[in-house]
Amino acid sequence: SGQLSANAVMTGFLALLICGTVIGSLSCFIQRINVKAYLETYYPFDMVASNDMPEETASVDYTKLESIVSRYVSIRQRVPYTVYIADSSCLDGAQPTDSTALHFLRQSDYNKLYQLRGAKAIQLADEFLILSRSDMKQDWSGSRLSLEGRCYSYGGTSGQQSFSPSYSPVLIVIPDSAAAKMEVEIQGFVYDLDDQRFDGMALYNQLFDMNIQNLDVSFKESARQLKNSSSASIIASILYLSAVFLFMSMALLALKVLSGLSGDRQKYRLLYRLGIGEREQKRILFQQLFSFFFFPYIIPALMSIPAVQIAQQLISLDGYGADGRSLRQIAFFTLFILTAVYLLYFTAVYFIARKNVICHGEPECMP
Repeated sequence: SGQLSANAVMTGFLALLICGTVIGSLSCFIQRINVKAYLETYYPFDMVASNDMPEETASVDYTKLESIVSRYVSIRQRVPYTVYIADSSCLDGAQPTDSTALHFLRQSDYNKLYQLRGAKAIQLADEFLILSRSDMKQDWSGSRLSLEGRCYSYGGTSGQQSFSPSYSPVLIVIPDSAAAKMEVEIQGFVYDLDDQRFDGMALYNQLFDMNIQNLDVSFKESARQLKNSSSASIIASILYLSAVFLFMSMALLALKVLSGLSGDRQKYRLLYRLGIGEREQKRILFQQLFSFFFFPYIIPALMSIPAVQIAQQLISLDGYGADGRSLRQIAFFTLFILTAVYLLYFTAVYFIARKNVICHGEPECMP
């Protein structure tokens, strides 16, 4: 009874340690998914350069900007765009913000910009499209837009992320003809950069120090590096604790098995004297160790399923579009690695125990 109680306590403690290992490892990988979702939400393009003073567009030195950027990374393509502004009273229905102004993007600009992201071209007639971030939860159904004496009905949301969080989380995509007489608010370029890694923070700081007049620039790479640097210490701490928990559980398992070798040796000698052969002894030993090793591992492994679902909900609460498939792949990969390490350790302990416990007909095994 006392031995059974001690084994139960040890099994529960081992399950707790392994649970900490699994959840800690998952949380580190999920943090990476969270950063990726943040970047896709707020920085759908590699680089955006804009001028919020259109009347001074000629004074903006985009050539100087591009020459500086080219020192760090190659520019594959640049696409111009124009954002227009109108009073919010022209929209009957849901309002995107508390602002008294609405921002608009022409259909042709939308098609050129979002083809960089693989989106299909759209064709608008008497309707408008909403381009917003995934954290904007709003019902636009029934809204109507009046511009230059013509009405446009709500045509749905684009499914793409708005690229202009600095001044408006929502852009209204309209036919080109509707923007003919509208006031220009912002003009700029969206840049598609080479996939190579570069020092985005150094580039951002250099542009900030140069202070190119009337120009606002945002980089996905600098945002990624800033996000990663802020979470690096947390991830390192969690990984360290996960490794400590894993090695503690392994040490306890090894201590339990190796400390019981002398008692097990007597039991298997008795089995040999009762006529149990070497092959059957190995099978019994394998089952004994397997149940002791993997029973504490089952519950933590199963806990990864609700852990991934909770993580997906938490990322969604932050306003980001959580990629359920990526989260499941991460959970599978994490469990695969931990299980592989656990199996290797189990195999090593099993062969040590088999060498010291199994009777092969030695004189000391005889009655």
